[in-house]
Amino acid sequence: MKKVVPLFFSLTAVSVVSCGLLLTGCQQKEPEKHNTQAEDAVEDRPVLDVFVLNKESFAKNIRMPGELLPNEVVDIHPKIEGFIEGIYVDRGSTVHRGQLLARLNIPEMDAQIAEARAQVQTAGADQSAARAKYMSDLGQSKRFQEAARTPGVISESELETAKMTSMASLAHIRAMENTKQARQAKVSALQKIHRYLQITAPIDGIVTQRLLHPGALVGPNSAEPILRIQQIDRLRLSVSVPERYYGSIQTGTRIPFKVTAYPSTVFEGVIRRPSFSIDQKNRTEIVELDVINTKRKLSPGMYAEVHWPIARQERTFIVPSSAIVSTTEKTFVNRVKNGKVQWVNIERGYANGDQIEIFGNLQDGDEIVTSGSDEIREGMQVKTQHSQVKR
Repeated sequence: MKKVVPLFFSLTAVSVVSCGLLLTGCQQKEPEKHNTQAEDAVEDRPVLDVFVLNKESFAKNIRMPGELLPNEVVDIHPKIEGFIEGIYVDRGSTVHRGQLLARLNIPEMDAQIAEARAQVQTAGADQSAARAKYMSDLGQSKRFQEAARTPGVISESELETAKMTSMASLAHIRAMENTKQARQAKVSALQKIHRYLQITAPIDGIVTQRLLHPGALVGPNSAEPILRIQQIDRLRLSVSVPERYYGSIQTGTRIPFKVTAYPSTVFEGVIRRPSFSIDQKNRTEIVELDVINTKRKLSPGMYAEVHWPIARQERTFIVPSSAIVSTTEKTFVNRVKNGKVQWVNIERGYANGDQIEIFGNLQDGDEIVTSGSDEIREGMQVKTQHSQVKR
């Protein structure tokens, strides 16, 4: 006899199996849904242009103003007061050391020298007379000494008087010698002053100014010099170098420059005299360069545009200015590492157009956002694509 299974039981079993299959299917499809969401999240990350950071050599020329100065400049003043008798050079004259430039006249000078010489002659005559008197007194003293050997012929007082007289005559001779020497010294001094009447060039150079003319009364303290002489075959180029470029000052370096008078000509100077001192007002150091000017194309007083070379001895990181972000609190670049943005604080170095040196906690191979911004938040997850950075 067949066993009969109730219908409601069969339907119930089928329902249970069906539900089980549905649950199993749902559980198997759930991980696929999560993977799709993760992929979508990666795809939704912003894409940033980056470049790979590498150390490079930095070198450039910066333009700085300079001024050409004479190698030497002398204002010609007389050493004594007198009238200008004659001036033998003029503006633009080439002069040499020791060359006669002008002559002064002091009317009483010749009379003073003649008087002093006469006084020397008088002192010489007085000295001769004193010497003759001394010889006479000395002979008298010797005769008295001989006579004194015979008792009672010469008294002691007479003998002492003769001795003192001869000693006084000797002292007078010495006084006359001193007087003669003093008068000879006066003559020498007057002759030396007389030589000052001739004004000669103290240096080789060019007369750039003539300020007085014959007949003018001049002296050591005159307000204006007679002439001004400048040495221009070699010039000094004075340049104020900013403090940040102090390391570029190397004695012996050749520096090119231009002047407006010759816009297509490049001249050259050599660094010779750094001042080794920073001006506290403008934070610059005065550096002097020697410029050979034997052809005299350049003139003192000209302004120059100096092409000053800047170079680092070590390689440094150089980035476009667009990569640097500056806020009121910090200066930084956006670095991407492992898909996340990092803010790296930096300091600026030299700039060459759009390219700027930076210093900070950076390494070769770092990926730096080409166009940095403080809106690219630190820790943000991003995708990157490499761009070409102009050098």
